[in-house]
Amino acid sequence: MPHLIWTVTWRDDAAFPDVFRALATPVPMLIADGLPAEVGLLLPNRNSQAAELALAEVVGRLTEPGVVLGLFLANPFLRIGPLVAACRAAGIDWVANLPSVSQQEPEFAQQLEDVGLDLGGELKRLDALRSAGLRIAAVATDAAGACRVAEMGAECLIVLPRVSDFAVGFPSSRQRGAAIQDIRAALSETAWHGPILGLGDETEASHPGLWPEGVDGLLVRPRAANSGA
Repeated sequence: MPHLIWTVTWRDDAAFPDVFRALATPVPMLIADGLPAEVGLLLPNRNSQAAELALAEVVGRLTEPGVVLGLFLANPFLRIGPLVAACRAAGIDWVANLPSVSQQEPEFAQQLEDVGLDLGGELKRLDALRSAGLRIAAVATDAAGACRVAEMGAECLIVLPRVSDFAVGFPSSRQRGAAIQDIRAALSETAWHGPILGLGDETEASHPGLWPEGVDGLLVRPRAANSGA
């Protein structure tokens, strides 16, 4: 099954020895020049329950250590029981709500809520996966969202730009860093002290001095991979 691999580079591996090194998501149905995968994953996809279970099987066979399973958890038809069983069978410890409804602009997110594709349902399913014993990496786009998933028990935060931030290309390091600093400031008022990942490109991955300010690691924009399945 074809999928996307998002590699992770940590600023200090020794500081976070018990975390993941990559994230896997489905390939967007629509792949076009100028359409970032971060946006394409939010378009209508073939992510039926069967596709989610197949992805779990593929991720379990990957050679990369500590791979996170990224899922569109706003899917109202997703059944948690079979998904948890598939993760356990595949040896998957981590899951993430990637892509996330939180990446949408508030106005469009409200329209999605009207048809049952809402952030509340997404986070409810993420929490159910956590309650079933899986470790959680949660997507946030702003301080309010970050505090919400931190309180829910997320062990790692993944800060992603909103869809509109890609309107004129990949958001600048300064723009991405501003969101992360807002989130760090908000979380400093809480008891949460986990790692924060920011989105970056391959060039930034090998030059930590270019990373957005305030990140503990970089989630590198995805590349296509094929397991041969």
